[in-house]
Amino acid sequence: MIVRTLDQILGSAEDVHGHGWRSRRLLTKADAMGFS
Repeated sequence: MIVRTLDQILGSAEDVHGHGWRSRRLLTKADAMGFS
């Protein structure tokens, strides 16, 4: 099981944003969980 907090995501490569949007990815392909 992978447990992450929002504090771990903020400012990292998983905290992506653009004009008018933001995505905070708690699970990614690199986690090898079969989906992202």
